[in-house]
Amino acid sequence: MTTIFVIQGLARVAPFEMPHLVRSRARSIVAILLVNLALLLAWLSPETTVPIAAAFGFTFLYSFAVGGYRWLAPALTTSLKLDEPTIYDAKSN
Repeated sequence: MTTIFVIQGLARVAPFEMPHLVRSRARSIVAILLVNLALLLAWLSPETTVPIAAAFGFTFLYSFAVGGYRWLAPALTTSLKLDEPTIYDAKSN
């Protein structure tokens, strides 16, 4: 439970967009209606709560990971490419 609160807290202050959340992927009226029906079904029927919560939770974690990677990718690629020869090194020879 503590892990969930920590991840949720980090997601709230994260400086990047989380594009793969279920709510942000639902753009049509039908998709929004189906998301809301799934939430209503999870609320009214306890047997369906765990699978529906898992679906929302996995999309949240996936979106958090992808958003974090996209945010960190420029810093990671520039730090990895420092040891490689550049165009300027080849021209100076």
